[in-house]
Amino acid sequence: MNENIIINLFHLMNKYNYKFNNKNFDYHLRDDVDFSVFNEIFKLMEYKSSIDVIKNAKNPVIDIGAHVGFFSIFVTCLNSNVNIYSIEPEKNNFEFLNKHKNENNFLNIKTFKCAIGKETKDGELIIAEDSINNKIRKVEKIRMNEKLRKEDYQKVRIFSLKDFLVDNEIERVSLIKIDIEGGEYDIFENLDNDIFSKIGAFILEYHNIKTKNEKPKTKKDIENKLRENGFSVQVFPSKFDKDLGFIFAINKRML
Repeated sequence: MNENIIINLFHLMNKYNYKFNNKNFDYHLRDDVDFSVFNEIFKLMEYKSSIDVIKNAKNPVIDIGAHVGFFSIFVTCLNSNVNIYSIEPEKNNFEFLNKHKNENNFLNIKTFKCAIGKETKDGELIIAEDSINNKIRKVEKIRMNEKLRKEDYQKVRIFSLKDFLVDNEIERVSLIKIDIEGGEYDIFENLDNDIFSKIGAFILEYHNIKTKNEKPKTKKDIENKLRENGFSVQVFPSKFDKDLGFIFAINKRML
């Protein structure tokens, strides 16, 4: 049997249906990682602090690090009228993001195969063994490390958040969700007050990062920048890992 047919049959057999907020949708699980991400969003309700913001959203929701789109589905089940911009750079994840969008006819979800980072440029995405720990390759590491095999990385277009908003003519944002394995610091380091003033709320997974030659990056860096720009901030540390957790922040100027 043709290999592509076998792969398609496997994906078909791993197709499920779920009901959330009185809305049914179909979804695929490729492996244990997808199963875990699905449970975190729909059963453990890791994004529950953002539910009221989502339900009341009039401006777009931006899903940075959309993976296969489970958070975007979470949003559209809560508010089918809001436009969702789902951003995912890894090609296999992006394929399943579009599969979930198209099979469920989610017309309010727009997908973008790119990454959000410190600045707009071409870059490389280092591919992890699982599907969720992919990371943008830093310039200094390109110079220092030996070359990666082609299967270990993918070429990717990176946009600053400011440029992404301008390119897509987005004037106001109700909520930005970020889950990009430590890349959140690159985003926040380059945001100015003008961009913060356009965003109603953030929900993000933070990663405390320790390096040998640089100052450690911690949730306090992001928390302080949010507070300085008029946001009220709640921090929810992980019960399982002291270097992980969630930050939920609401722009007090837009209440």
